[in-house]
Amino acid sequence: MFPFRKKQTPNLTPRETLLDETTPFFLTEAYRNLKASISLSIPKKTDGKAVSFFITSALPSEGKSFVSANLALMFARSNVKVLLIDADMRRGTMQQYFSLKRKPGLSELISGAATLEEVIHSAAGHENLSVITAGTGTPNPYELLGSQSMADIYGELSARFDYIIFDTSPLGMMADCLALVPYVDGCAIVCEYMSSTYKDLKNVVGKLQFSGCRVLGVILNAYEESKKGLDRRAYKNYNYQYGGEDSSEN
Repeated sequence: MFPFRKKQTPNLTPRETLLDETTPFFLTEAYRNLKASISLSIPKKTDGKAVSFFITSALPSEGKSFVSANLALMFARSNVKVLLIDADMRRGTMQQYFSLKRKPGLSELISGAATLEEVIHSAAGHENLSVITAGTGTPNPYELLGSQSMADIYGELSARFDYIIFDTSPLGMMADCLALVPYVDGCAIVCEYMSSTYKDLKNVVGKLQFSGCRVLGVILNAYEESKKGLDRRAYKNYNYQYGGEDSSEN
């Protein structure tokens, strides 16, 4: 169990929840351990193609986007090229973390209304990290993500980057992220302490396993262990747990 930063507090904007040089050591260490767990679960590929995975949740507002953003930052610290893609084309928020415009983004790229050069943004102040925002909201994300255009785009991106991380819509509410299963090497599920239920998680894990997606583990967000001693920059005392592939099935 390691201290973890909550997805958001009333005193912090999404951008201020990103890891930086002022982040307390115990919070940085939480993401370092999460990165290590995922790296061990998905080794680098011998053909030079990107390692890729997506982050989802059972319900909205459980912290998957801020976990995706900070995990991408942690991977980028290892001197590898990382691409973070906001694949939640219904309610994408990644632009708020990196002070970007939401469009043009992924939806424009897949539909042919924008090029890769127009939608790939370097994350200011974060070397080795690039971001693609969600783009214009669309009523049919599953069809776009499952299209031949997306397959072609992924093939090109996989040759450019070492890691590709997708932040997706909550699987407990819509099935959009399942369209990414043919591309990715696995997925992780974010759940919020005292919010997600066993039934919620069982439903999500069942859908992922039925689709053939490798479940890497479950990330427990906003776990409050104690009231003492860790209140810095409006952080409270939060922890995460990361469960491996075996534990996700229990």
